[in-house]
Amino acid sequence: MSDPKPTGYMPILGTPFAVRMDLLSEEQAQANHWQSLSRLRERGGLSMCEAAAIAERRRWREQKVSEAAEAIARLAQPEQVAQDAEHAENYRLIRRGQHWSVVDGIGNTLRGEDLDAAVDAIRAARARGEGGRHD
Repeated sequence: MSDPKPTGYMPILGTPFAVRMDLLSEEQAQANHWQSLSRLRERGGLSMCEAAAIAERRRWREQKVSEAAEAIARLAQPEQVAQDAEHAENYRLIRRGQHWSVVDGIGNTLRGEDLDAAVDAIRAARARGEGGRHD
């Protein structure tokens, strides 16, 4: 009988970050490091790339830290990732401009580059903290 999965967080070495233990695979930790998740945590944690490999249930491979962090974030928020993918697909369908157009808040029909520019303006305003919700 296996030990219950550890709760809490796995420290990410050299960073102030940690990964939720429930995202990590005990079996993959054993395969990659020959140690339990609890023991790896006791020894100080994992690198971002090691944590991504264990979370994705795969062998470790060299990768950019940013890619590893994105992989962990996707696993931590699967509903948001699915929703983002759906929104991106909806935008691609609208953007094609073959059958659809979008009318903005003042009655202008937006297609193609005009639609792109409107979306870019909203995203830029949000990034600056100026924009409210525009959905």
